[in-house]
Amino acid sequence: MRKKIITDTNIWYDLNSTEVLEISKNYILVIPIIVLNELYTSPNLWRSKDKFDKLKKAVKTIIDNKAKIEFIELDPFEFLLHDIFPINKSRLNLQEYLNALTELTTLEFEQVKDIRIDRYDISGFTNFINEKSIDYKKRVDSDKGKFKRLNTLGYMEKYILMLANDNLAQVDSSYPKMESLNNNKFEMLINTFDEMFREVSRSTMKLEDNDWIDIFNMTYVAKGELYWTKEKSKLRHIKSAGCEQYLFNQSYS
Repeated sequence: MRKKIITDTNIWYDLNSTEVLEISKNYILVIPIIVLNELYTSPNLWRSKDKFDKLKKAVKTIIDNKAKIEFIELDPFEFLLHDIFPINKSRLNLQEYLNALTELTTLEFEQVKDIRIDRYDISGFTNFINEKSIDYKKRVDSDKGKFKRLNTLGYMEKYILMLANDNLAQVDSSYPKMESLNNNKFEMLINTFDEMFREVSRSTMKLEDNDWIDIFNMTYVAKGELYWTKEKSKLRHIKSAGCEQYLFNQSYS
């Protein structure tokens, strides 16, 4: 049985159709819809011709090989809820993204350089996350150097649930409120998000908008599945969180 590989956005900038075919012999490449959104709203559309050409190549690889790829239409919070409650329709539309990206492969830089596709404003969400990291700092200080992962994983689970429930309630008030997460299924998300907060709490760094998007891409990675990214900071958090076994090593075997 082929294992699933949930892919990060940056992977598709380097892949070509030959590699996709080779990998697909042994694995199922998976693209969550938030990855398609990142590509569709990327500033690389207008920053320069070189960046646009690289983006266009990444999109073309996806479109040319979409029959070999598994797409996930649910956003991360919907995906969490779907574990306990069936969601029949996502707030996002997979086919619309695929249609728009297909059209992109037919365009040239001169046709898009003046186009700005605004991403959903998540700056308030990011600021809220940074404020919450202060709670982690208090726990670090109170433990006087004995800050073990066990002390904060439960807190992180509650925090993710709060974010998800608040967000979903705004979308559909009929959705049930989640009381707990399947720690076995969402181990990578919980542990890696926790590790990121631990790092933020021990330093003066602040999370940027893309940081939490990258983290929530891990929502889709269940036990026994793999995650593929080339981003160094993300790889560091995953390994520090004890989740290295989820990483795809690109051996293609």
